[in-house]
Amino acid sequence: VSAKDRHNYTEDGVEVNLRGAYHIYESAAQCEVSRVVFISSMTAVMGAPRYDAIRGDEAARPANIYACTKLFGEQMGEVYSNTRELSVTCLRLGQPFDPNGKQTAFWLSTPKARTLFAQGEDIAEAIACAIRQTVPYAIYPIVSTSDVPWVEPSAYAELGYVPRYYFDK
Repeated sequence: VSAKDRHNYTEDGVEVNLRGAYHIYESAAQCEVSRVVFISSMTAVMGAPRYDAIRGDEAARPANIYACTKLFGEQMGEVYSNTRELSVTCLRLGQPFDPNGKQTAFWLSTPKARTLFAQGEDIAEAIACAIRQTVPYAIYPIVSTSDVPWVEPSAYAELGYVPRYYFDK
């Protein structure tokens, strides 16, 4: 990947994740929508030094610029929750898993990768739980279960999310 391609990818991410988040929150507030489910990323807490486990109360450690844009969206959600009476639930998704992907066997053989997978049905279940959520603002890590757990179930217990998919070798 060329430096120009990386730059363009970053610029596109900034545009979508910053301006897009603003437009979503502002439109929801103007239309008096009661709840927004914001899709964030586990990269928000994956920077160095890496946490030994995710319990749900970790300080942000963005891993890259993409992670920073997702953190901005989470923080903007908190602002709208506090100032515009908009309930916001942020879901920090692990890596969406494609069972038909070209590198599926490789990723499944990598313990660190298995800790971060989020299977599609589990993501859908987390979104459904977030829609039913009653707290004004919250952030939850969302991953499927694996043989090498990194995210503790207590981190998303309040959400009511129970992963159904299990990743192992």
